[in-house]
Amino acid sequence: MIPPEILKPIQDFWAKYRSIIIIVIALVLVGYSSVMFLGKDNPIEEEVEKVIEIETGVKVDLTP
Repeated sequence: MIPPEILKPIQDFWAKYRSIIIIVIALVLVGYSSVMFLGKDNPIEEEVEKVIEIETGVKVDLTP
């Protein structure tokens, strides 16, 4: 069991930031699965880099 003086702040934090925590976890999972299934230099990333270069004229490398 978690002592009440520790549990209460955790519950308050979860209640206040629940949606942000869920969104961040979802984004991390999507990013991780993208690298696992498509590799480091995936085709989606390459196309986004081309669009950015066409629109802004700046060559960008989005590889982590």
